[in-house]
Amino acid sequence: EEAIKYTIETLEEKEKIYGKQSLEYTESLHRLSSYYLGNEKNELATAPFLEQLQTRSNIVRNNFSNLTAKERESYWHQHKYVYEDDTPFIAYYTNNQQLINAAYDATLLSKGVLLDTELEMKTLLKESGDEAAIKLYEELRKSRILLSKMYETPKENRIYNTDSLERIAVKQEQELVKASKVYGDYTRNMAITWKDVQKNLKEGDIAIEFSHFASEQEKDIIYTAFTLKKGDVAPKMKTIFKKKQLDETDADDWYYTPQLAEIIWGALADELQGVNNIYFAPTGELHSIAIETLPMDSTLNMSDKYNLYRLTSTRQLAIGQEKRATENVALYGGLLYDADTLALANENRKYEVALRQNREITQTKTAIKRNAATYLPATLHEIEKINNMFAKNNKIKASTYTGIKGTEESLKSLSGKGTNILHIATHGFYWSDEEALWMRNAGFLQQADSRRATDEDKALVRSGLLFSGANHTLNGALPTSMTDDGVLTAKELANIDLRELELAVLSACQSGLGDVTGEGVFGMQRGFKKAGAKSILMSLWKVDDTATAMLMSEFYNNLTNGKSAYESLRTAQQYVRTYESEEEIKDESGETTKRRIRKFEDPFYWAAFVLLDAI
Repeated sequence: EEAIKYTIETLEEKEKIYGKQSLEYTESLHRLSSYYLGNEKNELATAPFLEQLQTRSNIVRNNFSNLTAKERESYWHQHKYVYEDDTPFIAYYTNNQQLINAAYDATLLSKGVLLDTELEMKTLLKESGDEAAIKLYEELRKSRILLSKMYETPKENRIYNTDSLERIAVKQEQELVKASKVYGDYTRNMAITWKDVQKNLKEGDIAIEFSHFASEQEKDIIYTAFTLKKGDVAPKMKTIFKKKQLDETDADDWYYTPQLAEIIWGALADELQGVNNIYFAPTGELHSIAIETLPMDSTLNMSDKYNLYRLTSTRQLAIGQEKRATENVALYGGLLYDADTLALANENRKYEVALRQNREITQTKTAIKRNAATYLPATLHEIEKINNMFAKNNKIKASTYTGIKGTEESLKSLSGKGTNILHIATHGFYWSDEEALWMRNAGFLQQADSRRATDEDKALVRSGLLFSGANHTLNGALPTSMTDDGVLTAKELANIDLRELELAVLSACQSGLGDVTGEGVFGMQRGFKKAGAKSILMSLWKVDDTATAMLMSEFYNNLTNGKSAYESLRTAQQYVRTYESEEEIKDESGETTKRRIRKFEDPFYWAAFVLLDAI
């Protein structure tokens, strides 16, 4: 009661000094609503909370328009708790409809806000037609590539000072921020509300925005879902589960019994009546679970009954996506991870690189061969079959990169070349902080040691794809002057210009994993998104080489025959599930008989792949 009394007095003084539109006044309003809630005066907590949230959103948006990407990340860290935790928390405990509406809007604003503003700025610059601004953007991109290269190189061998390069890049970005404001508002998507999302929903559609927050009262993390349909007067907020419930389930059973589907989707059964299309944006641990293929019973899974579209945020339903015709396709597979370094150097002379060192770097090796990547023979057949499918269409140019041609440098050379579909069949990795410690001799991990490295930077360095010659790096060797290291990290990928890329297909192990944050997953999917990819097909666990090749072949067969990416994947997964082959089976007496069996029926073979943002 005393806290409420003094905070009200403080508000009066702050209004006189700073005004109601100030952050100082806003923070006191936020505290006042917290004190009301703590005193179980829920009805009094609503008005100050809504007022502070509206003012805070205006302040954050206005400041975002003047900041570089790293400055936006730092600034967002000061405010994100209000959007990701406090707003769904107060909506949950008060069950007030105004607060539920505000919580959905807060979730729309916060999910992927840093990524969205960065991509919007790039789009404005590209569409501006201003050659000077576009040139400056390209210079910034090259500065970041050069900086990454220097961090991969031991300090004693660096030919450029990283601090100086950092300052140059920051200055270039500051100039771009000023330029972009002339061409439009790259923070415009921060103003999207649930009403904007609803306008784009049709009969039979539902938008589901998952959210989670910590509750001290219940000493648990609570997962909720905001649901929205065309005819709804307002969004609804449903409690899905508590983390303890998820922890008590056996992960080995998730894709074999209906238990997890009942926990996640069962709470939404009433809302799913009459629904055909589910547009959902995951949160927390749901990012790492293929919830679209969970079994509902012994024969039916979720994707058999519904069309489920995985989105970064349901905000995308309000933005929409302009589809480009497929003209250029790049296919990677059958890569030689042990390729000779001299042969790699000769191969990479074909490409214009950001850095040509004037002296050779002495190679040093440490024995960690247990981390060496093995050749994937099925990936070569995989891309050969896919290439043959595209070859039938004379309007599409497909390029294959196999064997020693499949270098990291060749992929970087696709920057700005208008590639529409990029297929990469290789080993992928995501290492935790602890796992990365065992690989400290790998040069690319040194990018995370910069004192300016953000949490996102560090996570993106620990996620990557392996290209020809990668084993030299994994075994501790340093790249020569004419080669990259064969390991394309998500951070390096983010600096490639793939804004024409409609679909990135990562036929690679664990390519969908990364550090889970309120912004989404900081891993390969983040790298591709920052590079400009519209949608991504990726895996959530280590996949079988043969089954994956079969799934990918069927996926492209569907895609080249006019089906959407979503329908192509769903049909391909069904094909693999039900594929029958004739096998020789021995009975108890030792006699051999031939029988047709479903070799890949187990979800392990086909459920790992999920499609993000293909709408």
